Amino acid sequence: MENGRVTALERFALENICTVRTLCSGPQVSCLKPSLCAASKLRRHRRRGGVAASVSLRLTPGAFSKRKCSAERQMNMEHLRNNPDYHRRLLAEWRKLLRGEMVDPRIVREPIYSSWIRSRGWKVDPEQELVHSIPQEELDLLLEEESQLLDITTPVMMQLVDILGKTGNSLVLANARGIVLKVFNSDERARPRPVKPGDFKREALLGTAGLSTALQIREPVEVVAEEHYRRMWHNHTCVAAPIFDSRGGMLGAISVTSNREAFHHHTVPFIRMTAKHISEQFRLHELLAEQKALIEMMDDGIIMLDCDGGITTINSRASLVLGVDAPLAGKSVRSLFLPFPQLRLIEQGQAFYNEEVTIQMPEHASCSCILSFIPKDADGGGGVLILRDISRMREYASRVSGSKASFTFRNIIGQSSVMQNAVGQARRIARHDMGVLILGESGTGKELFAQAIHNASLRREQPFVIVNCGALPRDLVQSELFGYTEGAFTGASKGGRIGKFELADRGTIFLDEIGEMPMDAQINLLRLIQNQEVMRIGDKMARPVNVRIIAATNRDLHEAVRQKQFREDLLYRLNGFTLRVPPLRERLEDIEELINFFLSRISSRSPEFRSRVFSSSAVEALKRRPWPGNVRELENVVERAVYMSAGRIIQEEDLGELAVPPSESAREEALSPLGRSERSRLEALLTRCRGNVREAARELGCSQSFLYAKIARHGMKARDFRILGAPAREGTRTLNDLSPAQIERLFMLLGEDT
Repeated sequence: MENGRVTALERFALENICTVRTLCSGPQVSCLKPSLCAASKLRRHRRRGGVAASVSLRLTPGAFSKRKCSAERQMNMEHLRNNPDYHRRLLAEWRKLLRGEMVDPRIVREPIYSSWIRSRGWKVDPEQELVHSIPQEELDLLLEEESQLLDITTPVMMQLVDILGKTGNSLVLANARGIVLKVFNSDERARPRPVKPGDFKREALLGTAGLSTALQIREPVEVVAEEHYRRMWHNHTCVAAPIFDSRGGMLGAISVTSNREAFHHHTVPFIRMTAKHISEQFRLHELLAEQKALIEMMDDGIIMLDCDGGITTINSRASLVLGVDAPLAGKSVRSLFLPFPQLRLIEQGQAFYNEEVTIQMPEHASCSCILSFIPKDADGGGGVLILRDISRMREYASRVSGSKASFTFRNIIGQSSVMQNAVGQARRIARHDMGVLILGESGTGKELFAQAIHNASLRREQPFVIVNCGALPRDLVQSELFGYTEGAFTGASKGGRIGKFELADRGTIFLDEIGEMPMDAQINLLRLIQNQEVMRIGDKMARPVNVRIIAATNRDLHEAVRQKQFREDLLYRLNGFTLRVPPLRERLEDIEELINFFLSRISSRSPEFRSRVFSSSAVEALKRRPWPGNVRELENVVERAVYMSAGRIIQEEDLGELAVPPSESAREEALSPLGRSERSRLEALLTRCRGNVREAARELGCSQSFLYAKIARHGMKARDFRILGAPAREGTRTLNDLSPAQIERLFMLLGEDT
């Protein structure tokens, strides 16, 4: 049976590459050879009469567990360390190597045998005791470069020093180039000569040794006594293991050296586990560095909290939103922030998303932001705070809404003296951060000047928001300008809505047709200008805003103040700078330049009209008109003439009725800012509708807000027509002209004493 058993092993060994270890009463044999060589050793051992106590073949990964193989290797090395006969035979093989003779691989272990061959090839002097070192200046630079390796390795190595104690060990850290960075426990008994930072530990210089060989083969290695290539290390044992990063790159190696008699076999697993632990620490640091870089790259503020509410990580965006420069890591949110409603949810570990909050920090200004909290787990053990700068969100919302200042002073056309004076005044105004009131008739380009002023100011990179006060419904003016909270009124959007002033924060808001703003909205606007705060409808908290206001109107606001239609204090607040935009009739010399500009724009849209030009007679005919619609009217006239003309050159007759100068009465009517016939038409309409603005707007085909603006512009009130059926103007009607029903309604309104 025994012969059959060995034959079966031999047959199996012939088919596999294996390591055969025979533990017997004779010398220990350890060899890594092809299966034929292994089988031959088994046969020779059997012929010599050896009794095979145990035969271990590492044939396949599943043959024996890794733990069992590791234990066998440990027992094998411990046997070699304590076997005097092995040391005598090993010394003999070392001397044969120096004489240039063949070394018996059955006695010298494979890693040591290969290292000996490399050391002899590098012509390392086995009798030399000289150690090469780098200069101190180069060492200082190297220590700075390898600071991360030192920072991670030092705490772990100090723990290993405490474990090994004062057992005559010397612990060394070297980088991947084999240069010693730090010596942790330098015991004179552990080494034949002291080792210091800056020494080279490379196999090409020292030959076979623990640290140099581990760096060469990139594997843990144990070098026992005479296995060292240099004679001065033959009474010492060294164990070394390399350190790797997450990508498999070698960072360096650590080693433990001691006297052969004082060496403890537990040192081998200690040094291997320590090197593996350091490698894992490097992987963890790389992971944390990637996480920190990712958090730092995020456009939102990130604050990571531990289970006690303490700040563990905060990125620069969060510090910028909060307006702090000092490091906040280690502080708790309870001590850092003054109480606000969502703070209780954070402490309880309850998630919430996109809550608009105002955070107040002691000795710091308050900041408004959009706050979200995501707990780490259901038990409330810490979490992540996400802060979004509300001003940046307003800026984004402003860009999405289409409010953008795209014109500059270069886009303003006109070389007339009055136009150049207006542009020069506007340039000077733009440099100062004060409110501007632009006066001018409809169609003169007030919005163009407002955009140019914004783009020439220090707020050019910030939002530019346009609000047409005359086009907003009276009931929605305040909600559009100042915003509202959820549930502020019937039909309010869920979550509320941000107002135009908050959208324009840090930028400019252009209030066109400011003269049409209702009186109640004027009060809130005055409060906003005075306090630089906006209060949303239904809210109890004011939000700070920093806005430059540019207002424009075609009304005489001083006359509106006298008629109690505009607040005098608001007028003075808006009227920081006054800019008057001249009407087209005051700069007739600019008409030809404007015509050419409109022709080029039409030709870019419609190439078939690219060759159209105006004759001199047509240009002169256009100069004779009063242009009540100003530049906007001129643009429409030019566009219509281009499309309706049959030839390339547009003549005076192609203008039709536009070529005929208006009569004096018509000219006077056109030059009037409001027109004379409009008031009569409004009176007739309101009389017919008994002061019902809704019915009158339906009949006229316009919005109620537009009709209210027209009524206020003429100084009329709709309620006057609801009682008498006609405006109560002096000389229009007397009591004799009223019906009994109208007289009764009049006395009911005035009171019984009348």
